[in-house]
Order: sequence, then structure tokens, then C-alpha cells
Amino acid sequence: MQSSVTGLFPPMAERTHVFSSITAEVVFGQSSKKCVGAGICRIIPYLGHRWSRITNSPCVSALGKLQKDEQGLSLVFRKYALCPTLRETFLSRSHFAMDEPFVFPAPLAEILGLFSAVIPAGKYPIRPQDGFIAIWLGEDNP
Repeated sequence: MQSSVTGLFPPMAERTHVFSSITAEVVFGQSSKKCVGAGICRIIPYLGHRWSRITNSPCVSALGKLQKDEQGLSLVFRKYALCPTLRETFLSRSHFAMDEPFVFPAPLAEILGLFSAVIPAGKYPIRPQDGFIAIWLGEDNP
């Protein structure tokens, strides 16, 4: 069952603020394969309530920060908050592979002020930082 964030945010006309970052649950995998494989299957905003994983499979999702700044768009995770299997499977190399494109739900793209709501399939650099792992998803230019 595909989760939707459409009902979580008011229409863009009713919003006045674009966020530079949000905390979200990131489910790894491919949506066409029911969240199995390499890539990003879903990104679900964390709204301050108790976090409950939307999948029954252990180690396929993680709480992270989706942030947009002058360098572009990235996903940042606390290194030691990640399941070791997830860290080894998806985040232990110099790049993060996405076998299919990820399409942001329209409300999520809007609250981040993204010009493009699609992250194309490809390889994205992983940048380890002190205690964190960041996936640089590229620039978001008009």
C-alpha cells in the first residue's frame, strides 16, 4: 500500500513558508518492487508523533533529514542510529545507487520548494561526516 502525504499539508496557497529541511522516514528499495532493491522507495515526513516504521521488514527504513541548501539536496542520517545491515547494504560504498527514479509526492516537493520533484536513477555520492552519513542528491536548479 502506497503512503500519501497529500492530506498532511494544506494546499500550497495556504502555506507561507518553504522549509529548508524536514525530518522523515526514508524507506529504501524500489517502489516498483514493493520496496526491494536499490534506491529510495518512500519518504514520509515525521510530524513529531511517535515514529512507527511503515514496513514489516526490519532494517529497510531509517529516520533522517532531507535538506536543501546552497549546495543542493541531500539526505542525512545519524550513522549509529542506522541498522548495521542497512548501513552495510546501502550506505557503505562511495555512492548510493538508485535503480529507478524517485518521484517526490507533490506536497513534499512543495514544502521544500523543489523545482524538480524527481530524483533520476543513477549513482549519488555518499559523504561521511562526523557521526553522520549524507547522500548528496544533486543540485535543484530551475
